[in-house]
Amino acid sequence: MDILLELIIIIFAVALSLFAFQRYQKSTPAFLFTIVWTAQIIVVLLGWSNYLYFRYWGLLFILAGVLCFDLGYQVVAKKTTNTNIYNNKQVYYHSRRCLYVYLGVLLIAFAAVFYSIYSRGFSWRSFFDINSFIEMSYQSSVERYTGDDNEGALAKILGINSYTCPLIGGLMFHYFEKKKKYLSYIAILPNILGGLSQGVKMGIISSIFLWAIGYVVASHLQSKQLKLKLRQVLLISIGAIAFMLLMIVTMMFRYGTLDLDTFYVASGKMISYGLGHLPAFDLWYVGHQENITELTLGGKTIYGITNTLGILTREQGVFTTMYQISPYGDETNVFTAFRFYIEDFGTLGSFVYLFIMGSVCRFFYDRFRELRNVYLNATIMCAIYFYISWSFATSVFAYATYIAMFLYLFVLLKLMFSVKYNREVIQGINN
Repeated sequence: MDILLELIIIIFAVALSLFAFQRYQKSTPAFLFTIVWTAQIIVVLLGWSNYLYFRYWGLLFILAGVLCFDLGYQVVAKKTTNTNIYNNKQVYYHSRRCLYVYLGVLLIAFAAVFYSIYSRGFSWRSFFDINSFIEMSYQSSVERYTGDDNEGALAKILGINSYTCPLIGGLMFHYFEKKKKYLSYIAILPNILGGLSQGVKMGIISSIFLWAIGYVVASHLQSKQLKLKLRQVLLISIGAIAFMLLMIVTMMFRYGTLDLDTFYVASGKMISYGLGHLPAFDLWYVGHQENITELTLGGKTIYGITNTLGILTREQGVFTTMYQISPYGDETNVFTAFRFYIEDFGTLGSFVYLFIMGSVCRFFYDRFRELRNVYLNATIMCAIYFYISWSFATSVFAYATYIAMFLYLFVLLKLMFSVKYNREVIQGINN
């Protein structure tokens, strides 16, 4: 039975993937949402189904949810007009203000890293002393997991800027000349330093996602085509390997030692950290989702708001119960955003929610491409892309920092870009 279910799931996932490649442009929310989930499921079942525990029904639920999202995305068809004044807009960089915004955000992001270090009793010299650096990372991890990491208001404000920094870096990619484009990559550095010094993988992963999202949004605003050349594929591959090594090193810092044994332990944990959310959700779906007695109607998906207002209480790490996901003792408390959907709306209600979410994404994506309400829709698209990218782990709207980040981004976009009409085309329309 398990083999049959696994085969059905793989065929289902492949069919959805082929549909996405044939139907959608590569930068659409529907393409991203479909491929994010189908690729994970195909990879984990073909490569590690014998290493991880699966009951499979949770994976079927995820793919059915992806299908509902795609159906919702198809329902909202783009309106066609002979001549649309919105297509006669052009978006320009404010040359000086762009640079000032970028440098300001970047400097504050670096300041946030050093503020965090000094607030824990360390100094900038810790970066050049390996023992001190390991101790700093280990102490930060212990404080975070024991609940002793009580950030003040200033630290939270600086944190908002730190996450906005890589997003602005990606938006600035087309601003710099060809030989200076490397300057936009510097925006990732503060979160890498912060992640290593605090033993936080989430900050490093988020910075990479946010930079890529900024790049995609800026490409649309500048009418640049998104193409992957062989050189870019190789660079992405090298970057992916470097990223995996960076994650292993971060994990070793969390253990507080740097040796070969710790390296082997950390390397083994990468499978459960990278793919453990799938068996965790699958096991939870089969064993516990029927025990939900009260739906929170979206409250958990937007924990960042409901927790701040005192409507619901979000625990540290969101979910405190650890699930064993392999016969080797690997555990995780990451259950994907799909657990939020079920706890918010129930099993059938989740399908309705995903259908509506697909429609909403299509609505805003079409208006973004037409350059309607540029600043607002660009901000919303950044939020949508980030939400989808992080759905493998959680809902980004469960964190008030991320919600505040998008409000901050909206203000910065108005400073960085200007929207102008093509007067010649508009005069032709009026005549």
